[in-house]
Amino acid sequence: MSRTASIASFDLWGIVPDAGESACNFKLCELAGRRGLNPKENVDGTEQLLMREASIPVPFFVCLYFSAGFAAYMTARFQLNRRESPLENKVEYARQAFGIATEAVPPQLNTGLDGVEIECDDEPYFPPRMEEGNSGSRYREVGFLNVNWQASFAHGSDRASFGQRICPCPAAVPSREPAKFNDGRMDMYRLKFRSLVKSLGPRYQTDKRERMRLTYRGAKGQGIFFQWDGEARFAFSPSGDPFNINIRKAPLPRSAPRPSPGFCNSWPAAWTPSSMPRARRCVARACMSKSGLMRSRTQTFESDACPVVSSNRPRGAL
Repeated sequence: MSRTASIASFDLWGIVPDAGESACNFKLCELAGRRGLNPKENVDGTEQLLMREASIPVPFFVCLYFSAGFAAYMTARFQLNRRESPLENKVEYARQAFGIATEAVPPQLNTGLDGVEIECDDEPYFPPRMEEGNSGSRYREVGFLNVNWQASFAHGSDRASFGQRICPCPAAVPSREPAKFNDGRMDMYRLKFRSLVKSLGPRYQTDKRERMRLTYRGAKGQGIFFQWDGEARFAFSPSGDPFNINIRKAPLPRSAPRPSPGFCNSWPAAWTPSSMPRARRCVARACMSKSGLMRSRTQTFESDACPVVSSNRPRGAL
């Protein structure tokens, strides 16, 4: 890198509680199970997904991209089957995608994105035309890009008509703004399986928004896989009540502040990992060390409603 290179800002996005709340209203766990094409186990005659206590992710911000649905479930399965080389990892992603597309939907998940609703900037965004009764069951994925490159596969540009997308003369149509990492906006997208065909390749049609609120409604024991920057988790409500995943730009300082006595107590609760409690125990709370770097300490709690098994050896299903 040249010493004369210019410095550009970089947007960071945080998962935060609802307004007026000190913690998120959902819990997290990780996919467990055996390695191979199908991680499910037969429990009481039904193919079930096994879950385990979620590990603590670091860093706890969305830097590159966020999605819920198909790709997140695929990533969760890939994490059980990680390989030694980049090429083998890409083949494994493709293998898991094929498995998801050909297997029956497990009881822990809804069909497609059924039960998912998203508001962006206080306006309905997903599913499209929800006021007409549309559901998300035909869609496979929804999310946003912060950088214009998702997992070495896809990028995005502003939404345009089909005629504009296939026009052989780009100068004759309005320019399509790509996803940018420093414009203060997330580039939202929604996908069906046929979307890649309609878009003539892995180029998502995106809509620029400033904040997002995902609401999930499902039966008790159900939830949704989501991923950020290639890290997948399963979000659920132990009581079966609807829950929300709120994402907005993180108001971080340009440089780390000098630590002072009591700094840990003054750290904004909205941005600490403790605002997203894990599924059975071990809640992390961010603190600032003397070196100015993030560290964490843990608190423990027990929840009888938690359906997650031991992190050492899975013994049951959701």
